[in-house]
Order: sequence, then C-alpha cells, then structure tokens
Amino acid sequence: MAKTDDKIREDVSVFDMLAEYGGWIVAVGLVVEVVLAFLYRGDKPFFEAWGPVIANTLVVVGVIAEVYFTRLSSHGQSELDRRSEERVAAANERAAAADARALEATLELAKFRAPRELTNEQWAHIREKVAPFTGTKFSGAVNRVDSEFMGFIAELMFCLIEAGWVGLDWHDPGSSTQSKFPSQLPKIGVGAALDDLVVTHPMGNMASASAARALTMALKAEGIAVVLAPSTGNDIAIIVGPKR
Repeated sequence: MAKTDDKIREDVSVFDMLAEYGGWIVAVGLVVEVVLAFLYRGDKPFFEAWGPVIANTLVVVGVIAEVYFTRLSSHGQSELDRRSEERVAAANERAAAADARALEATLELAKFRAPRELTNEQWAHIREKVAPFTGTKFSGAVNRVDSEFMGFIAELMFCLIEAGWVGLDWHDPGSSTQSKFPSQLPKIGVGAALDDLVVTHPMGNMASASAARALTMALKAEGIAVVLAPSTGNDIAIIVGPKR
C-alpha cells in the first residue's frame, strides 16, 4: 500500500531525529576516547597517544557537520516543497476560478442567444395583469425582419389579444408593414428605429398610459427587459428590437 504524503513527512522527521542521535553518539564516543587517552597515555610519545584521537576527532567533526547540514538541507527542501505546493494550490484555484468564469460566460452567451419566448406560466401571469385593461388598442413592430423578433412579437400580441386587448395594423408611415403572420394577428411594422423591447403610449392619454405601465410591469416581473416611453401616436405600440 502506497504511503500518504503525511506518512512520508512523518518518516522523514523520524529519520532526521535518529540521524541527530547518531551524531551525538559519535560525539560521546570521541569524548570517551579522549578521556581514555588522557588516563592511559603513560610514557607514550604525543602522536602515538593522541594521533588516533585527533584522527577520530576529525571523523566526528565531519559526521556532525554532515548530520547538521543534511538536516538544514532537509528543512530547506521541506520549505521549498511547501512553497511549491502553495503555488500549485494557488494556480489550481486560479484555474478553477477561470473555468467558473468561462462556464458563466458560456451560460450567459447561451442565454443571450436563446430566443425570447414566453413560458405558459409567464403567459398566464402577463395575461392576468393586463386583463383589467380590456379593450386597450395596440399595435406591434420589429426593428427588422428577424425570426427571433417576429416570434416574440407574435407571442406578445397573442397574449394581449387573449387578455381582451384590441390589436391594430401598424400605421406608422415611417416604416413598412409585414403581413406574413398568422391570420389572427394584425399587420406589424418593420424598421422602427428602436432597440430592445419598447412599449410606447400616447402622451396625454391616461388610460393608455396606465395600460402600458401595467404591461411593462408585468413583463419586468417575468424577467423580461422592457422600456416604457411616451409617444405622439394614437395607441400603445410594442416594438421588439435586439436583446441588450
């Protein structure tokens, strides 16, 4: 069974401790040798009595130095490993954050590209909130002929007609009309110079302004971006443009 990183670190710590103990044992042996050489040197010449001691002293110094600097090296390597692990962890965190941002951006892009359409629940909520304004006259238009624009304006117009509003043919002389719609819907305008989804109401007409305000509030409640604006027209106009 492979050892874990923590187990390996524990073993290294034990080995360092044993190496240090071994160095101390060698040092103690040297001290004993010096004492014995001093006690039993007799009449021996200096180098005969102390030569082995000096040689062993050098060996002991070398062993102690090796143990000491090996331990320093081990500690240094451990610190380098720790810093390396921290850098790897930080890099992994940055990579994970970047992946999360990329996923979020992908989802946002997919959401942006998805066609605007009403769910059954949204349809019911909007219809319920605008139903008190039955008989309100309105017309619809799109910024340009686009399948997403056309589909969304058709859904909105069907929803309002179902709620009792009265759909009218688009009558702005500054834009063309489009009749390629289901026969139940009036003609829509094409080329209205507005972006996003805009609901306009005639200035000075309080009833139309209240109905338009109720419609925009109902759309916003369903998470649909919409702008309310006054106009010089005679009726409420709903204009679909590019999503923002």
